[in-house]
Amino acid sequence: SESKSSILRVSLDTACSSLPCDFQLPAWSATYQLRNFSQYVGPVRAETADGEQVELRKTGPSRWRIASAPQGAIRLSYDVRADRDGPFGSQARSDRVTVNLGQILLYGEAERDKLAYLKFENVPKGFREALALPHWDGYYEAASYDRLVDTPVLLADFKEDTFEVGGKPIRVVAYGPGAGQRMGTLRGTARKVVKAAMDLMGEDSSFAGYTFVYVFAHAAGGGMEYRDGTLIFGSADCLTCGMDELTAHEFFHRWNVKRIRAASMEPVDYSRPVPSPSLWFA
Repeated sequence: SESKSSILRVSLDTACSSLPCDFQLPAWSATYQLRNFSQYVGPVRAETADGEQVELRKTGPSRWRIASAPQGAIRLSYDVRADRDGPFGSQARSDRVTVNLGQILLYGEAERDKLAYLKFENVPKGFREALALPHWDGYYEAASYDRLVDTPVLLADFKEDTFEVGGKPIRVVAYGPGAGQRMGTLRGTARKVVKAAMDLMGEDSSFAGYTFVYVFAHAAGGGMEYRDGTLIFGSADCLTCGMDELTAHEFFHRWNVKRIRAASMEPVDYSRPVPSPSLWFA
């Protein structure tokens, strides 16, 4: 990243197993609103593993196509302007980086259901990473593109604590003024919320753990739910705020919406709105 200019540099390593090879940037993400995220994306470049340029043509507002290319590895590279603060966008600052991956990562339409890996490079000194994905050897792993982008992302010098509820690891991450002072309150809130929800919902074999990420800043507040984590923004001026209601709201989305939703919404189509004839609540 180039935090001074709020630019994130993205590289996508993939392969064109069959031509044409189409790439898509979601038209909507976890915010459930049709948006033009491609307006923040600079020119997209494509090249082979040997550095040979490959012709890439934009075929729609958020879609690109490689019509002909040598077989083998392909790398797409592009810059993304990340200057939208708060829990719903992406922002690269000198002191922290928050990312909504579904708004910045293209996917190969033929590769969407395959294993996906994510690595951060050129991370500022002192920064650590908070995501809700398995991590080893410097890479985050997900079973598909959908799982990869379904995680909160914070890069910063944050405070954190980990504990267990019912044998499940719960990670609490906090960044901002008084983060260390807030940690005891946040940990207590998270513990109460997780225990109450687990008592209500019962045994859940899909529950391997959860990550609460809190950012306290002079920015728009609110929270964004993900499959096994959440990103919550709170006021920098409220050192005693436990974020009880917002924490409970976002954690319960782990079931409602993320795992309990109208079957007519599957498979998700990121290229357009997904209407459902079913009556359901979120």
